[in-house]
Amino acid sequence: MTTSFQPMIHDEILQQTGDLRSEWRWVVDRIRLGKDKQAVLAALDAAAGERGFYVKADVRPSALAPYLPKICLFDPIYGEAGAPPVDGQIRLMGTWVERFYGRRTGRKFSEAVLQEVGKRQLAAIQASWHGRKPGRTLAWGHSYQGVNLVVDAMYVPLLNAGGDEVVQFLVHVDVIPETQFEDN
Repeated sequence: MTTSFQPMIHDEILQQTGDLRSEWRWVVDRIRLGKDKQAVLAALDAAAGERGFYVKADVRPSALAPYLPKICLFDPIYGEAGAPPVDGQIRLMGTWVERFYGRRTGRKFSEAVLQEVGKRQLAAIQASWHGRKPGRTLAWGHSYQGVNLVVDAMYVPLLNAGGDEVVQFLVHVDVIPETQFEDN
């Protein structure tokens, strides 16, 4: 579905409005996800088989090709062993996500231009780390054209082969005009 508004860099939205509401939700009912997020999880499920959790090797670019522009990879940064991440680093940003947020590859969450963004990303990977399952953040903001937007990001923890450590997060990002967003 095409829209008439032009995406605005995320930080500019926050600088103009100073307001971004957000919330965390566990992915419990995949039917309530958008079709792209369902397809990403289906591709990961096919790669994982009966394992019961996702590993980095399950991320197969050929199976995810249509969705790669909206996919990011985040690396957790740990302080103490066995404790949740204390920060994160953006390993890779899809081209669509980069166009919206600006170039952030290689940056830590704590280096975000606006602290609210980095804090939301850290809270999301910490929640997903604790639950060892996919979850999503929903954040509401505005474009410079006055369009209310919803940033819908699904965080999927990727574990090591033994399943005892989260080594990366696959993140699928959508930015949707609020009028087209179904609150699911």
